[in-house]
Amino acid sequence: LTSDGRGVYFISDRDSERAQLRYVDFYAGTTTLVAPDLEVEQFDVSADNRTLALSWNEFGYSRVALLDRPGAKLTTLSSLPPGVVDALRFDHAGARLAIELASSSGPRDVYVHELGSATSTRWTASQLGVFSAAQLIAPQTVRFPTWDRVDSGNHRMLTALLYRPRLGGPWPVVVMLADAGTGARPQLDPFVQYCVNELGVAVVIPDLRAGDVGALDMGALLAWLGAQPDLRRERVA
Repeated sequence: LTSDGRGVYFISDRDSERAQLRYVDFYAGTTTLVAPDLEVEQFDVSADNRTLALSWNEFGYSRVALLDRPGAKLTTLSSLPPGVVDALRFDHAGARLAIELASSSGPRDVYVHELGSATSTRWTASQLGVFSAAQLIAPQTVRFPTWDRVDSGNHRMLTALLYRPRLGGPWPVVVMLADAGTGARPQLDPFVQYCVNELGVAVVIPDLRAGDVGALDMGALLAWLGAQPDLRRERVA
């Protein structure tokens, strides 16, 4: 609900295949798509209703931007580390934006973005426990062709997160399946880090589609893994 009580922002997939941010004006009885090209995951509205903070998934990683509503100008924040955003909150004055972010190679922390200076600062220092920062391995985002084609005639491409051990390969592979359709996200996972650091096993977390096509996507992923020279095609779990 906006601070003036005139309308409400919400995320919905109504009449669309993806979640989109919408604004309903109670007085005018209208619904407006906000940033229609983005599949928004988190958002917040400043107290003066002029600025929106948005985050969306781009190849597994969260992107954050500020949207100036009167001018419809979208400004992406480039000073944040790669990771996954879980929450966005403006302060009462609308001068600062707090961002809860789980880094791809670190624990969850809070960052604060100053709108005036366009700078972001890490405000918390979560502990790594048994890990050290030097041990942690960040994933690489890879793309692999699926079995079907898009309108242009080219193979549809899906993404996956690939964690490679530091020691030379070829390595055995563990494929970790998330819930179909939710997407692979590069958050710190102690089990993944154990596999890569202690067992010397590469870990792949693919972004597969839901339903029967997801099983065919899995076959396409196995074919792609078999073609990689640093991965052992005969040892995939």
